[in-house]
Amino acid sequence: MLQRMETHPDPFPTPAEPERLEALALDIIATMATALTELAGRGLALARRGMRDLPFVEDLLRRVIYLMALRLDVPAPAPSPAAPSQRRDTPTPSSDAPRAPSTPRFRLIEPEQDRDPRPLLAPADCPRITLMDSAARPFIPDEPTPAAPRPRPGPGLEDRYLRRTLALADAVANLDAYAMRMARWIVRQASENAKRLSPLAIAPAPEHAKIAKTQPAVPVLSDLYLLVLMALGPDTS
Repeated sequence: MLQRMETHPDPFPTPAEPERLEALALDIIATMATALTELAGRGLALARRGMRDLPFVEDLLRRVIYLMALRLDVPAPAPSPAAPSQRRDTPTPSSDAPRAPSTPRFRLIEPEQDRDPRPLLAPADCPRITLMDSAARPFIPDEPTPAAPRPRPGPGLEDRYLRRTLALADAVANLDAYAMRMARWIVRQASENAKRLSPLAIAPAPEHAKIAKTQPAVPVLSDLYLLVLMALGPDTS
């Protein structure tokens, strides 16, 4: 991580304390977003350095915005057929976060991923020399097979990094507007009976699968707690 907080809060907030946990997450986001923004426009090497941490801060911020959106009371959209020439993904003025014309939009929707349904074993439950249960996943997963490098489309890394840091800073400065936009997306998905009601990539862990249907904040608070721990690192005080 580019920058860590020097001390851990005492007591450390847990998922059972959403307000304290979200406040701590926002402090981390603001600190890291500032550091990442300072690297933009200062050369390819610093852009590469910042790009290592940028996706983590984006993931952290999306979860905070999502939790904010869940608390908003947004009415279901009235059914109205779109004009033939109107694209479904065309933003409306009421759903746009106020931002400068040159500021890109912060990406709220993550590509879908499936969480591995097999249980994660604790280190003590992993024999050193034995045949693992075929239904279990080792505590230390196998190294992924390196994929062949492919050229990325679009502008260079420096420009992509600059645009993403601008979008990140814009979202931090306009949290309420982004939370409202996400809340509208959630309501629209539900009104259309869409299969996907969460904009976040990873499905709830197996132990949260049932409660997530009625209390979607529970698994997200658990993920947020783990992300905050990753950002702070071990408590060495």
